Amino acid sequence: MQNPSQVDIGQYNSVLLTEEDQNFKTSINKSIIASGVLTLVIIGALSLYFSRQFSIPILEVAK
Repeated sequence: MQNPSQVDIGQYNSVLLTEEDQNFKTSINKSIIASGVLTLVIIGALSLYFSRQFSIPILEVAK
C-alpha cells in the first residue's frame, strides 16, 4: 500500500513544454547568466577603485 502523503519532486520533462515555454526558459537562463556576469564586472571595477583609494595614501606614507 502506498503512503497517500508521499510527494514526488522533480522537473517537467521538456517534451511537455511547448516551443514558447522552451524559449521563455532559455531567455530566463540567459538573463540570469547576463546579470551574473554584469554583477562580477561591476564588483571587479568597484574593488579595483576602492583598493586604489586605500593603497595610494599608504604608499605616500611609506615614501
